[in-house]
Amino acid sequence: MIRRIGHTALCVSDMDRSLAFYKGLFGMEEVLEVDLRDERMKRLLGDERAECRVVHLSVGGTVLELFQYYSPEDGQKRVGHRQFDAGFTHIGFEVTEMDRHLDDLRRRGVQLVGEPVTVRRGCRVVYFYGPDGEVLELRETQQEQ
Repeated sequence: MIRRIGHTALCVSDMDRSLAFYKGLFGMEEVLEVDLRDERMKRLLGDERAECRVVHLSVGGTVLELFQYYSPEDGQKRVGHRQFDAGFTHIGFEVTEMDRHLDDLRRRGVQLVGEPVTVRRGCRVVYFYGPDGEVLELRETQQEQ
């Protein structure tokens, strides 16, 4: 029986840049770092070249798992993947005080995909790009009183 979704994983091109982004923007806490230059990833991926650095970031009981591969170096960057294309679309973060977060995104020069929109009563959403062009979401939900 599946208990829950345990984590979301993201392959990044520059771990230190991504750590600064996710920790600085969301206050995520680094809870694990593993350097996998031995046989574990080689066996797991079935590729003798596979070596990587893995960092787990935690917020609100959820883990974002970041991978930076040292090898193989021929990994392809996904360019131009749009929200409405098939496959993985975005990572969503639930927030309070969305306007404060939006101001912070703008101050940091983070590119928004579009504009903030109330998608249904009491639920406001905005999409923006992370350091490797990954689409991220801020979602603010107002509790009905």
